[in-house]
Amino acid sequence: MASLPAIDWDAARNTGLATLSPGAALTPAEASAEVDALRRAADVAEGHIRETTGLQTAADGGTFVIDRASWLRANLTTYEGLWRAMGATPAESVLDRARATVIGAEMGAMLAAVGGRILGQFDPFGHPQRLLLVAPNVAGAQRHMGVDPWDFKLWVCLHEQTHRFQFGAAPWLRDYLIAQMSVVAGEFGEGFQLSPARSEDGIKRALVERVLTPEQRVAFDAATGAMSLLEGHADVMMDRVGTSVLPTLPRLREALEKRRSDPWQRFLGRLLGMELKMAQYREGAKFVRAVIDTVGLESFNRVFSAAEFLPTRAEIADPSAWVARVHP
Repeated sequence: MASLPAIDWDAARNTGLATLSPGAALTPAEASAEVDALRRAADVAEGHIRETTGLQTAADGGTFVIDRASWLRANLTTYEGLWRAMGATPAESVLDRARATVIGAEMGAMLAAVGGRILGQFDPFGHPQRLLLVAPNVAGAQRHMGVDPWDFKLWVCLHEQTHRFQFGAAPWLRDYLIAQMSVVAGEFGEGFQLSPARSEDGIKRALVERVLTPEQRVAFDAATGAMSLLEGHADVMMDRVGTSVLPTLPRLREALEKRRSDPWQRFLGRLLGMELKMAQYREGAKFVRAVIDTVGLESFNRVFSAAEFLPTRAEIADPSAWVARVHP
């Protein structure tokens, strides 16, 4: 198994910051108002998610309302820690150092592109874990989509606060995901490109899967099943809060789908691998709704009690199989 390639993290930071645009232009007063409103929305969302999910413990860590550059720096710090935890070794030869610089620059440019779109993120792999809300992106998106500013902020925070409660209910989940990613990543020391592909079973997959060893496929499917659960669960809980809290919820959904269908957004999504993330939202949400409809919310929440109760990738596509295994 190949070792992970070294990455020049300074090159990643320098390239990312050099290519990152600042986002929506806000006056000091507007920026202050956006920051205050996002902090309030995060606080309000926490109570709604505790009640809606039935999960009582949120992961430790604060809420940070930041700009794009701070988001990029925070994520690079997290990725650098993860890369080391997964066994990456420093570059030694001249060729290795040159390659590390190229990979770092590519990573920085990719994160700069993501940093121009992302609204919020719960980072379970950071030290400490934390909720990041990107104020200029939220402000720009709500203007562009023409949605109610408060409802939009609360909607974003509901999704991200759900992730805080997921990792609070399952403190073992962070290490579980790192373990799966470590097994998969070991094969790809020379780098690879993730591109959507549809396999013979009709499931949208990444081309990387075609070179996995049997052990790595197990880990890849385990991580994919877990991530689909987490994203789908957050999407469903956001909707279950309902129009009593979010009066413009139908309009928010409509505006988001319109934004996702924009040709430029679709191209950028394919380029950055975000289409696969959207597929995780959809497939995971179908799983969560089906299980809750069958066994109820309390029984569904058993999924957070131990790794053995996480759905497999196949069970995400067949919720009845998870119900039969966990609630026979």
